[in-house]
Amino acid sequence: MMLKTLCGSMDALTYFDSGFNCAEAVLQALCAFLKDNCKSEYGCIPKIATGFGGGMKTGSVCGAVSGAVMALGLQYGRENLHEPQKRDRCSQAVSEFMEQFKKEHKTILCQTLLGVDLRTEEGRRIYREANLKNQCRTYVATAFEIAQTLLAAE
Repeated sequence: MMLKTLCGSMDALTYFDSGFNCAEAVLQALCAFLKDNCKSEYGCIPKIATGFGGGMKTGSVCGAVSGAVMALGLQYGRENLHEPQKRDRCSQAVSEFMEQFKKEHKTILCQTLLGVDLRTEEGRRIYREANLKNQCRTYVATAFEIAQTLLAAE
């Protein structure tokens, strides 16, 4: 999937290539796209996404997927319990995102996507030696593009 940017902001691959992890990169790029909805007076972006890289450091859900889901929540999520329509809209957007990502890559699990266990020294060695960061670039690009398209649809 080719990374497209619908606005002049920094894209997810630029963030990723500069050293941010997959979740941080996708979240920051989508926040730049969303502009006002992602203003953070507490400076929580990208900090909130740091622990999600590498499938939350367990090989679980891909960090790029997590970053995209966070951005969808920022756009569509609810601020209180009296907004069930926002909860439902967010759930719909997340479901659509997941379906499209799985269609492209068959799974959302980091360990399955990379074929290595990043919790082990051997897995981290293989990641470095096989330059699997290039594979991660693909997942970052896919997550960003799908989420950006969903966010731009409204």
